[in-house]
Amino acid sequence: MKLLHLCSDYPFTNVYRELMSVIDKNGNVDQTIYIPVKRDTDKGKRIDETMKHAEFVYSKAFNDLDRLFYHRKIDKLLRDVQSTTDVSAFDMIHAHFLFSLGGVAFRLRQALGIPYVVSIRNVDVNVFFRYGIWLRDYATEIIRNAKHVIFLSPSYKVRVLEKYIPRDLWSDVEGKCLILPNGINEFWIQNLHLAAKTMRKKQIRLIYAGELKKNKNIRTSVKVSEKLSGRGYHVTLDIAGRGPEEREIARLSAKSNGRVRFHGFVDDRRELMKLYGESDIFIMPSRTETFGVAYVEAMSQGLPIIYSRHEGFDGFYEQGEVGYAVNPMDVEEIVERIEDICAKYEQVSDRCLSEAAKFSWERIGACYIRHLLRPPGAASAEATEKWRRDTL
Repeated sequence: MKLLHLCSDYPFTNVYRELMSVIDKNGNVDQTIYIPVKRDTDKGKRIDETMKHAEFVYSKAFNDLDRLFYHRKIDKLLRDVQSTTDVSAFDMIHAHFLFSLGGVAFRLRQALGIPYVVSIRNVDVNVFFRYGIWLRDYATEIIRNAKHVIFLSPSYKVRVLEKYIPRDLWSDVEGKCLILPNGINEFWIQNLHLAAKTMRKKQIRLIYAGELKKNKNIRTSVKVSEKLSGRGYHVTLDIAGRGPEEREIARLSAKSNGRVRFHGFVDDRRELMKLYGESDIFIMPSRTETFGVAYVEAMSQGLPIIYSRHEGFDGFYEQGEVGYAVNPMDVEEIVERIEDICAKYEQVSDRCLSEAAKFSWERIGACYIRHLLRPPGAASAEATEKWRRDTL
């Protein structure tokens, strides 16, 4: 099979490289990764030269102004991908965003008859669908004409179907939907914590690791630590990362009397693993989240997790299995759910360890390839949403 990826976000995160690398190891798929960028300086980022069956095509194909004119941008990307690749040679196209790249895949199918799959991500759900009302009908057509529609979590599938897809189309769209999450780096799989963790009585060590930006809602986590402290717990909140909120986090840490401890960016995974080993609960009540691979990385070290209701990670597990989904702005609810975790800590920690191993890229990549070759509807919604209980 010859597969064309349309992936504008490839230079900025490792998740695409991880997926494409495991597909490459399968040996039965030749991949071309078309990467349209705004700046020449983004060309060449994250190329994986170990891939034996992959070609990378970077192209400065659009600019900031194009974002204001949706169909003009699609036209430009369509012309560019046709001029930089032999599109007719491909058996399948994967558009890694619904609106910006799904429109290109849809147009290529109309012109050349090439089937495509499309992934729906945070920006599709929380920006384009939410505010681009005039584009919703077009997005529905992109979905209707796709072979498969990939969601990274059950929560986003439910939201898109219930809020944006006309009810009379549900049965048609449902059969196309796949739930395929992001995986965690092999480092975390190889270094799974060996046994469930334990907690000291009335001591709670919270941790957050990731980007320091408003969307991650770190200030709410700080308020949670304050409220827990007021309830008689000895609480610490370790924060590791970098980003636009870095100065504010450092300020909050300095005035917290040691309760909030800011570590800056931790580049070494072994150092981060050590921090996880010294912690009890991972907390990331993001306002929006496509998936949240940091949750699973923390689970691999036996840490129960606090995650956001109706966002990325929500829907994979029942409440209390590996942690709790919460209203990200409700400090009182988050505090109560942390106390619920404390009441059954070893049980939840043990389940985190067993479940984290199911998010290996090897398993997810094998599932991706298998579904890519299946006709639409071959995998039921129940089967895909319960993927973690299958052998994949």
